[in-house]
Amino acid sequence: MTVPFPGEVFESTLTSYFLTLTFKAPKSQEAVMVALPLVVAKQLCMVLRRQLRQYEQTMDSPLVVPKESYQTMGVSPEDWENWLK
Repeated sequence: MTVPFPGEVFESTLTSYFLTLTFKAPKSQEAVMVALPLVVAKQLCMVLRRQLRQYEQTMDSPLVVPKESYQTMGVSPEDWENWLK
């Protein structure tokens, strides 16, 4: 059974074998944890990247993320601008 989950807050943890993603519901204690083998995590990143680029091109509108948001994740403005290119 598939249940929609509004995971607006997330954390990631990297080990030698897995990338663990924990999605948390806003204003709730509910969470979903997904552990992916590193190869699958890399494949997922590529698929998400392609889908997001396609969405922005189709809509002719970029998905704008506030500077504070990506800086909180430790991503530089240059890296943020270049990741979808």
